[in-house]
Amino acid sequence: MDRKEIEKAYWDDTLKAGSQPASVYAFCDKHGLEEADFYQHYTSFHGIEGSYWKSLVTDTVAVLAKDEDAQSYNSHQRLLAFYYTFFENVLKHRSRFMLRFPKGMSPGSNNCLKGFNQEFKKFAESLLMQAREEEAIHSYEHDRLKEVQEHGLYAQFRTLINFYRQDSSDGFEDTDAFIEKSVKFGFEAAKMPLVDSGIDLLRFALPRVFN
Repeated sequence: MDRKEIEKAYWDDTLKAGSQPASVYAFCDKHGLEEADFYQHYTSFHGIEGSYWKSLVTDTVAVLAKDEDAQSYNSHQRLLAFYYTFFENVLKHRSRFMLRFPKGMSPGSNNCLKGFNQEFKKFAESLLMQAREEEAIHSYEHDRLKEVQEHGLYAQFRTLINFYRQDSSDGFEDTDAFIEKSVKFGFEAAKMPLVDSGIDLLRFALPRVFN
């Protein structure tokens, strides 16, 4: 079995059983695969899942990069496009997302989301730089203030994910509406300068709540 075949077999087994296979040994035995062949591609099941969660972000960014219209988007439009495209991508394998995406607001405690977090951070840094250049948000020279904005954007992203997981509206219309309202509010709030006490509070609180 090659890498793609292992991934497919893993997700098929996991979704049908409602949980991961009992062990790498059990998985390999079921599929007539030598353990050594499995470990050539992945060190654990976490590796398979982490690769998929990371791809949700990288694939979303890739779609936007190929979209000629998206090249002229301002930062507000670009963030909306990212969120809409991300959830369209999730819909292709929503069963995976609902069953296995780590719940709650503590991604730092789950190694499966390491690549996911890193790729979103790259996107967030690029988006915020564009927004500052456009003067769409308040510009800060100090790194700790930029960090607050990055954490805020990540917090927004995870809030949208949690909302989507609970959305039972037709065609996930409520999620689409929540995306639009959240992005609008986020940009409006980011236009306002923060006093030092507010900055210190957010800098302290956000990493502890969302990381």
